[in-house]
Amino acid sequence: MKNKVYKRKPCSEATKLKISNTEKGKKVSEATKKKISEHSKKYPRRYWLNKTRSLKTKEKIRKVLKGKKLSEETKQKMKGRIAWNKGLKGFMIGEKNPNWKGGITSLSFVIRHCFEYKQWHSDIFQRDNWTCQTCGAVGCHLEAHHKKGFAQIIKDNNITSLIKAQSCKELWDIDNGVTLCRDCHRLTKNYLFRGKT
Repeated sequence: MKNKVYKRKPCSEATKLKISNTEKGKKVSEATKKKISEHSKKYPRRYWLNKTRSLKTKEKIRKVLKGKKLSEETKQKMKGRIAWNKGLKGFMIGEKNPNWKGGITSLSFVIRHCFEYKQWHSDIFQRDNWTCQTCGAVGCHLEAHHKKGFAQIIKDNNITSLIKAQSCKELWDIDNGVTLCRDCHRLTKNYLFRGKT
């Protein structure tokens, strides 16, 4: 059996009058009054868009809408709509992105997020059996430490691009790395540019 779609009947003038009379006598407590800022009064649409519903309210809405069928008229209206970003592949990539600042991502950031760097990390952890080599801690936050500083290797080998970094053997040498816990890593002499001159 299909669910029927019911349309609400308009109220008669007598009913409208009854409703307005009952509402006139009610007093609204201060707790139920919503304090809306001056900005929200100026731009009411923004206020309602930013307003979040409670879980209880969301559940009530779900119960009311559950099992309701859309009318054929509504379905026809929805059929012709096309998503605003359909067919715009890569419309927010690179220079098209509003946060683009002319390709100023630092070389250090690019190298530290490439595949080879992640592989170097995992190789060192695996070699050291996921154990801090200073205090012997296991199961804590571990970090791969460069014995010869990362910035110093880049400077010595004159690395200016990711391609040069990928071809540099010294940067990916696992003998230059050691597994340390966060606390032991902070005590090293070249932690966070300390050894950089």
